[in-house]
Amino acid sequence: MKQIAENLIRKKLNLDHAPLKLTPASTGKFSTTYFVETPAELDDLVFRIAPSENLLLLFYEKLMMRKEPALHRVIQKNTDIPIPTMLAYDFTRTLIYRDYVIMNRRPGRPLSEMRNRLSASQMNRGCRERLYRCRLL
Repeated sequence: MKQIAENLIRKKLNLDHAPLKLTPASTGKFSTTYFVETPAELDDLVFRIAPSENLLLLFYEKLMMRKEPALHRVIQKNTDIPIPTMLAYDFTRTLIYRDYVIMNRRPGRPLSEMRNRLSASQMNRGCRERLYRCRLL
């Protein structure tokens, strides 16, 4: 899957000869995710590919990734929540029979990685802040 991901990134973003380093991400449970290190003049990336449709999915997971570009636009337009920008996505399934998205990688660490390093009050404050910001939509 890693080589497929690299090929798709190169094709969609025209990065034919740029050195890329893909590292599997431990975050996320729905899709396969890679953090992508790029040359210094480019932003690092996140590449996510949806699971095969042959898997038994919950009703809300079916084609779930296709909703993300529009959701990102709404959040970016209406809030100050720092979320990644969608750089490319493909739901046509012409290059690979799965949906995928490519976005810039935001600085920092995912909240899910910090769970064991933060106190309960810090986690609660972070979650409350997210919920408050989402009410602005």
